[in-house]
Amino acid sequence: MKKISSNFGALSIAVLLLAACNSEDEDNRNVKRQDIVLTKAQTEYVESGNELGLELLANQFKENNGACLISPLSSQIALGMLAPGAAGETQDQIVSTLGFGDDATATIQYLSTLTKQLKEADMKTDLEVSNMLLTNTAGSTSIKQDYIDLVSEYSDAELYSANFFEDRDQIIDKVNSWSSKHTGGRIPALMSENDLNELAKGYIINALYFKSKWSSPFSKEETKNDKFTYLDGKEDRIPMMHKTSDFSYYEDDDLQALQMDYGNGAFAYTAILPKDAEDLEDILDQLSEDLYEEILSSSSTCKVSVSLPKYKREVTVNMIPLYISAGLTLPFTKEADLSNMLEKKDKGYYVTDFTQKVYIDVDESGAEAAATSKLEIGYVTAPPVDVTKPKVFKADHPFVYLITETSTGTILFAGIYN
Repeated sequence: MKKISSNFGALSIAVLLLAACNSEDEDNRNVKRQDIVLTKAQTEYVESGNELGLELLANQFKENNGACLISPLSSQIALGMLAPGAAGETQDQIVSTLGFGDDATATIQYLSTLTKQLKEADMKTDLEVSNMLLTNTAGSTSIKQDYIDLVSEYSDAELYSANFFEDRDQIIDKVNSWSSKHTGGRIPALMSENDLNELAKGYIINALYFKSKWSSPFSKEETKNDKFTYLDGKEDRIPMMHKTSDFSYYEDDDLQALQMDYGNGAFAYTAILPKDAEDLEDILDQLSEDLYEEILSSSSTCKVSVSLPKYKREVTVNMIPLYISAGLTLPFTKEADLSNMLEKKDKGYYVTDFTQKVYIDVDESGAEAAATSKLEIGYVTAPPVDVTKPKVFKADHPFVYLITETSTGTILFAGIYN
């Protein structure tokens, strides 16, 4: 595949979340779109976060060469909460990898500013960002109060302390109840009996939930089984939604890109479809460099005949190898310095587990997506876990999809349908 030129197409990549409420409730909601207001520096942080998120997706694809799904933002919030607790080279590496400022305070401040405005961008969309800091009271030392106060101030984290040895069942019930509440019931089992590491010092947890309706919904009567060809060449017949309408669209020799709005247009779903399925990995690599920004800059509106799979996915992802491939290594080794979080005598602690659970459901009415990112601080690794003639956009082979906020392009969810 040739290098895609810089005069590239367009799209503000989508975010994926809309509200389940009756028509009366919707009529009473403020439907005005609220663009996110950031400083010049913070706008650059969005670009850094998107580049990292797309790199993580590419790394995930290389790990399993199949269907992929992550929430870049959820994982970045969890690491942003960890950053003030790290020190020295460990903190520098987290801050540098995220690219959200020169230090840990700037990083967590930016994430606080972004998430607060995301929740207000569209009153017709249900968007929830929630955090928890779970600490272990067992042992001679505990997490520093200064760290707890800072994280609580900027991330609005719910604080929960318990003895990981004596209160095991109570902790698991608490975490799972919290996860279910803050993911619309889509991730009700965040922590299992085998997940709670009694020797861990604590857990940083983020939950991200999105639910919204298409601005222009599909008709259920038009959904029919149609052929889909997978990367390995195998074919299947799957439910495919169909619609012809005006959409933001881009096409060149290598790919097509389509953007479909949710709610009042503050969030959108973008599908990036290689014309040749074999080019998927090349396009992924270019997206995590500069292709995404090029696409954002030059879409145009035209009539498009869309065929898009109706799908639902649930995955559990080990985020550690994805971040290691992106250059973040120290927090996941015994050389990690977490002395801003723990007492100096608590040496040898590091991120022993970083697991993300993700759910997505795309149908004729809209989309629902949820993610939780659970970051464990321990010293023993837990068990592994054309305008007149419609263009034709037929996603009948693997494609990249994103859910984003449109005024900044912030990527909430990213996946590969295969």
